[in-house]
Amino acid sequence: MTFLGIVAVALGAVFSENIVFTHAFGISPFLSKSENFAEALITGITVTVMLTVSALLTSIVDFYVLRLLDMTYLRSLVCVLFIALSIAPLSVLIKKYGKSFRGLPVSAVEAFSNTTVLGVCLFATNIGYNPLASLVYGLFAGVGFTLAILFFSIVRARLKYSKTPKFFDGLPMLLITSGLVALVFSVFEGMKFI
Repeated sequence: MTFLGIVAVALGAVFSENIVFTHAFGISPFLSKSENFAEALITGITVTVMLTVSALLTSIVDFYVLRLLDMTYLRSLVCVLFIALSIAPLSVLIKKYGKSFRGLPVSAVEAFSNTTVLGVCLFATNIGYNPLASLVYGLFAGVGFTLAILFFSIVRARLKYSKTPKFFDGLPMLLITSGLVALVFSVFEGMKFI
């Protein structure tokens, strides 16, 4: 893949194919972890690391083993297996350094159970990216997730001080607002970067 192709994969993963707004993956942490800007940032970083490592590992196995043996029907199983294998080092790092992030609880289980990780791994293998393109796709899909959750945390902070009708308080207003934020990102949806 050429340099411009890699740039197109990166820009597409962040903007036009944002995993939260175009595929609706990771909605649970998007809504639950976006109350606090610092917590949203830590969640975004955790998910970005998981996406990058898992997309790279699953792509290597898919590219060099499953395609050569014509066993691509095992992609889902391989994705789940390597997500589980990549969670172990991440959970050790989180246990060691997780409390130093302003006392915010960060759970590796949340990153593992996040549908974003499985979705990105399956997209990268099904599209047919090589390991380098999968690494870039995983990294920038994580950047897109982080951008989305940080942007939404800023919007939620402004919602606290706005007057809304009583029946819109809580989850209904969050869902309406997330739909409006998704509309903002839909401007990029039809763009092809190359």
